Amino acid sequence: MIGHLPRATTLIRASGCTLSRVEQTCSVAAAPFVFQIYVQATPRSESDKTKERSVFVEVSPETLALTQGGQNKDRAELELAQRIAKKAALEALGLESDSDCSIAQVGELPSEIREGLAILQKNGARVWAT
Repeated sequence: MIGHLPRATTLIRASGCTLSRVEQTCSVAAAPFVFQIYVQATPRSESDKTKERSVFVEVSPETLALTQGGQNKDRAELELAQRIAKKAALEALGLESDSDCSIAQVGELPSEIREGLAILQKNGARVWAT
C-alpha cells in the first residue's frame, strides 16, 4: 500500500520561482542590465565620416520579470535584455533592424552618461547617445 503524502501547497520550486495553488512568485535580476552598443551606420552625407555610432542602453529588471528559462534563467534574462537593448538602440538612432551591431555588457553606466538625458525611454529601456 502506498502511504498518503501530505498535501503540499508548493508544487514546483525552481529557478527562483515558486508555483503554488495560491500564488506564483519569481525573482528577477536585482540590477538593471547595461550595454554599450556599437552600430554600423551609413554616413548621412559625404562629409560625415562616422560609420560607427555608440549608445548606452539600460534595461530594467522589471522588464524581464516573466522570463522563462528553467535552470538557464540567468542566460535567458541576459539574452532577452540584449534583444531589448538592440531594438531600443536602433530605434533611438533611427536605423533599420538589420543593422550590424556589436553589444558589450558593462557593469554600470559611466557617471557622465548617467547624468545626461536619455534620448529614448520606452518599454523598460533607456538609451543614451555617446
